[in-house]
Amino acid sequence: MSVFIIAEAGVNHNGSIELAKKLIDVGVEAGVDDSQFNMLKKLELDVDTHHELIAYCKSKNIMFLSTPFDHDSIDMLNDLGLEIFKIPSGEITNLPYLRHIGKLNKKVILSTGMADIGEIEDALGVLVAAGTNKKNIIVLHANTMYPTPMEDVNLKAIRNIELALGSSVKKPSKSEKPNMQVARKSIVASCTIQKGEKFSEDNLAVKRPGNGINPMRWDEIIGTISQKDYEVDELI
Repeated sequence: MSVFIIAEAGVNHNGSIELAKKLIDVGVEAGVDDSQFNMLKKLELDVDTHHELIAYCKSKNIMFLSTPFDHDSIDMLNDLGLEIFKIPSGEITNLPYLRHIGKLNKKVILSTGMADIGEIEDALGVLVAAGTNKKNIIVLHANTMYPTPMEDVNLKAIRNIELALGSSVKKPSKSEKPNMQVARKSIVASCTIQKGEKFSEDNLAVKRPGNGINPMRWDEIIGTISQKDYEVDELI
């Protein structure tokens, strides 16, 4: 069995399709199987640009991947015909997001940076319950601190030198903990909510930072009554 190599370009295309193509070329020269473009709003690539990049990757005989960070991006990438959906570490506790991807029944790469084994099991449960075949899910051992300190690599939870072996326990590493509040998300008000109003999918959303209610409690919060007034984007 051969190793599937991903060239993760992130947003280093700076919004430029010319630079994006150069990054694809570098990945091809390095012998990768895939080129990935994560999207942020200020560096967002439109649908036409995605079509062009997908065609360019196809001409170079590599697969195109893009990591969605919101529901609109999931729908757009699904419409573009992506074969594999990569779930970033920060979304592993985002129940509505996981459920949305799970319903597509596509192949999934689940990144597990900052997560412990229980959170990974919960995320897998949501994906499978939503409709994804468990055999189509690849769990990626990951660390969100770049570069990762050698003592935090923890390869033994999936051997190069003794420090990299880790403890065989999958949990957030020391260097990752500051990232958890930034990269993860919480349940927030998507519009103004009055005291006494019922929480619903119409007035709640999931956004950063991750210091509020864990989105895995989404179903538990939906249908309950607000105990105070909330402004837009305020943590519940």
